[in-house]
Amino acid sequence: MPYTSEATEIREDGQLLTVSLSPMVEATSAASRDVRVILNWGSRQDQVRDADSHLACACAAADRHVYFKNRTHQGQGHKVELDVDDTDWGGPETITITQPASGDYSYWVHDYSGPPALLGASDLVVRVLVGSQPLGEFRVFKGLKARVWRPFKAIHVAADGSAGVVRWSEDQIAEGQDLARPPEQGPDPLPGLPPWLITAACPIAALLVGLVIARRFPRRHHRRR
Repeated sequence: MPYTSEATEIREDGQLLTVSLSPMVEATSAASRDVRVILNWGSRQDQVRDADSHLACACAAADRHVYFKNRTHQGQGHKVELDVDDTDWGGPETITITQPASGDYSYWVHDYSGPPALLGASDLVVRVLVGSQPLGEFRVFKGLKARVWRPFKAIHVAADGSAGVVRWSEDQIAEGQDLARPPEQGPDPLPGLPPWLITAACPIAALLVGLVIARRFPRRHHRRR
């Protein structure tokens, strides 16, 4: 689809440039309402390896949270789908809202591969489009240490199907609302540790706890009468 980007300066030999190509939307009245959120990030070894796209649908369905573990949400008359889960630098990851229902859609990016949290050093850029028309481009600010970043407050879809991006106010950014973990994301169980390490450590931790309990409270043997 037609898109114009800022110039990129070539600073070193072997520098990798990531370019997102998005297919041209079919020129129909229905497709012109579809919303796409496209995430790209850096491809250097010192940048975040696995950045994840998350979107909470405006409906109240139990599976409204679309991300790498739940890549498709099919609602009444609408659909939300994540195309790929890129775990090896760069992206793009695209979430498409087809025939969007009215209401507010929340979107955020999560650093899945830390520590350290490198979102602010990873050249994250999020682009929002309705049909083939860009609604906005949002770049992460340098030095961000949080593992969650919300580039905008919401995508608002009106009753007539028109969509727009609700941006953060300066006061909301000063309060850190753009870095707050949405309820669908849940709390960070062990801040600073990558989720894959937590997942691997849980069975080991459970085994160690069981051994400690067994040593402190050995099973009593009763004589049979």
